[in-house]
Amino acid sequence: MKMTRHHKKPRSRGGKGKQNNIVKFPWHIHKAWHTIFGNLTPGEAKILIDIVFRSEKKAWRPEDLYEVQLNIQTGRVDTLLY
Repeated sequence: MKMTRHHKKPRSRGGKGKQNNIVKFPWHIHKAWHTIFGNLTPGEAKILIDIVFRSEKKAWRPEDLYEVQLNIQTGRVDTLLY
């Protein structure tokens, strides 16, 4: 099984290539992570999950989720808004 390196804090957001910032995933799990969570860190992904599952919103469009991701990444998220 092909393994890939996943940065806990993405390089594009200042993460380093050091061992304490890297985990190895099977390629299909790594691809799924980025498909679902984009460039979120594990802690940010938890916030996204909390927002989606605690929200009263019944249907999330991809652009809605993308907007929430950007707000999480930039620290402009308030879970009460969703």
